[in-house]
Amino acid sequence: MDFEKSKTKENLARTFAGECQDGARYQFISQELAKQGFMFLSDTLKILAKNEMAHAKAIYDLIVM
Repeated sequence: MDFEKSKTKENLARTFAGECQDGARYQFISQELAKQGFMFLSDTLKILAKNEMAHAKAIYDLIVM
């Protein structure tokens, strides 16, 4: 089966998009928390955002390999 036309690639692409969106969402929330002075929560969300982007990178690597 051709990977380029497979359901697996489609699912990976959707998962990649979701991970990117989650990472961005956590970054935006982190920025707002920092503005409000909630630095511990802001730092925690930054870590979550970084993790989501690491997931996205791993999935991206699977898609383009």
